[in-house]
Amino acid sequence: YEYGTAAFEFTVPGTDVATNAWQHSWEIVFTWQTQGYTYVRYYQAWEEVADCNGVMDTFHLDAAPVVPDSEHLFLVNWGTETISPVTNTAYDLDDATGTVEFDTPPAAGNTLYAQYTYAEYCGTGDGYNTVFWLDESPIKPDSEIVLLYDDITGNIARTTDYTIDDDTGKIVFTTAPLPYQTVYASYEVYGTSEWYTTWGDSNFVVLSADQAEVRLLGIQYEQMWYYFEPDCVAAENYAATAEAHEDNAEDAWYRGDFATAKTEMQAAIAALQQAKDAELAFDQAWEDRDVAWDEAYLAEQEAETAWDEANAAYVEAQTNALNQTLEAEKELLEARAKEAKGHGAMWSNLGVFTILLGVGVLLAGIAGILWAFSRYVAAKGPKQAM
Repeated sequence: YEYGTAAFEFTVPGTDVATNAWQHSWEIVFTWQTQGYTYVRYYQAWEEVADCNGVMDTFHLDAAPVVPDSEHLFLVNWGTETISPVTNTAYDLDDATGTVEFDTPPAAGNTLYAQYTYAEYCGTGDGYNTVFWLDESPIKPDSEIVLLYDDITGNIARTTDYTIDDDTGKIVFTTAPLPYQTVYASYEVYGTSEWYTTWGDSNFVVLSADQAEVRLLGIQYEQMWYYFEPDCVAAENYAATAEAHEDNAEDAWYRGDFATAKTEMQAAIAALQQAKDAELAFDQAWEDRDVAWDEAYLAEQEAETAWDEANAAYVEAQTNALNQTLEAEKELLEARAKEAKGHGAMWSNLGVFTILLGVGVLLAGIAGILWAFSRYVAAKGPKQAM
């Protein structure tokens, strides 16, 4: 899903083959290799080989023969959630059969996993045939590994005694493999894609210099209009001028006056640029007004906040002053009440003293009378007094 642009040019062999008097038809055929989708043939990414029990030391891979030194073994312990790579010195691998033999049996609780590349069967030798073929092509250059398996010894080894055509997958040995030798190979392949299309019946023309430049100016003009919508009066006026020049250029083109068409297209582009500049200035002024309005609105909000804070401070000050006045009045009233209470006690005490004094005077008078009467009695005698 990637895109690319292919640009090409060629020289017209003569006006009898192609002229600018009329348009011609042509075809474009593309064929390519999708190198972005490289993959390895016969690759085991994550094969679960077997569960380990601490006793078993021999295991077997699912596919063989294995490309020498391509394997990677792992011990996975699901209980401890660990993955431990196995060093290549801890086991022996028979590449021809895919048999793995450990020096020490892996501990119980582990599961053996493997990654490796195994080879494709290409054919068996007969001592005469030197040509063998890969199943798929084209292949990535220098990605192939060609192996010879010896049926007698059971060994498999890499060979370089060949040439290969990357585009077709054809292998040609220098020395023909023997009847007891089998040819295997591993390689990376590219997907091949082809796209074929006819670009209409009449779209190939030979252009003069002015014609070619007018076409380029037309492309530029259309690109300048892309996503452009004039809103202000100045931009609309310039845009109308640009469209008028473009119409003139089109008329001149169909008349065959390519020089005039070029001049008109240049004028159309210049007017359209003025329209875009005017629209940009209008948009900038509008943005400036928006910014100024936002700043003024923010200042108004700040002023209102300051007014509210000042009003709250004034109310608080008036409340404090009234509370102080009330407290002073309260203290004054309490003082006057205390003073009045003191005067009342004094007059009350004075009244009691006066009454007691009157009682004392009365008692003294009575006592005087009784004393005088006793003196009188004493002087006259009891009978005389009677």
